[in-house]
Amino acid sequence: MQIYTKILIGMAVGVLIGLTLGPKSSFLTPDLYTLVSSENAPLFGDRNDPATQIRFPASITEELSFIASSAPLEREANGPQWVKGSFEFTEKMALMDSDGSMRKALGLGEGMTTVSCWLRVDFLPVQSGGERPSITPVSHLGVQVVTFIKPIGDLFMRLIKMVIVPLVFASLLVGVAGLGDVRKLGRMGGRTLLLYMATTAAAVTIGLAAATLINPGSFIGEAERDALQAQFQSAASAKAQTASEAPSTVENLLNIVPTNPVASLIKGDNYQGDMLQIIFFAVI
Repeated sequence: MQIYTKILIGMAVGVLIGLTLGPKSSFLTPDLYTLVSSENAPLFGDRNDPATQIRFPASITEELSFIASSAPLEREANGPQWVKGSFEFTEKMALMDSDGSMRKALGLGEGMTTVSCWLRVDFLPVQSGGERPSITPVSHLGVQVVTFIKPIGDLFMRLIKMVIVPLVFASLLVGVAGLGDVRKLGRMGGRTLLLYMATTAAAVTIGLAAATLINPGSFIGEAERDALQAQFQSAASAKAQTASEAPSTVENLLNIVPTNPVASLIKGDNYQGDMLQIIFFAVI
């Protein structure tokens, strides 16, 4: 069996596992709520007593995993929904709670780490007049499965990244050296540039046509869309800011020529190297 066939089979298995056993799988019970413990998380020792709300010190900034122990209670009219469950008082929290005040407030004795409490799920209005929950649960089992399998995928990606720079540099070096007549390099470069521009134009055309016809995201409900926007708004703003600071065309052309070829082999995002500089150096 060819290596690319094995890779495709592995990718198909990964997609199948993600759909059936992933955190958002429809086959698993959504029982895991992720909270930000640096804020006043909507956790209560007694759901009927607002004074029992659990408040975390500002020094504790890690995410909090609340696991439901039973199905959510039926929601009252225009009110929140209550979920019974627990979370773990982690070692990191204990280190930040140097005076033990947080542990004492939670009523944790020596050696105890599990805190049983109630989670209040509020409902936020959307433009269409409906509502969406402030916290959407995922499957705890699905998260565990993904956490167990993730190192395998990370190892695979690291192996691929490991050979990218040596493979590109060695292939170009051997290919150019094997031409014999340097004049062939110019003709081949012209054909390559023409092919690159043609495939790029085709890719852009296909992308724009597909986006116009399919209109991705239109099938998502307004509540889900608002939740996704709230979740990824900061990341989108950061990417937009990065795009606005992109170098000009002249700067991009100048950056193709490396001032230090050895540095271009190792620099770049995640140390993958600057590919354009590597290609230019290999050809020269």
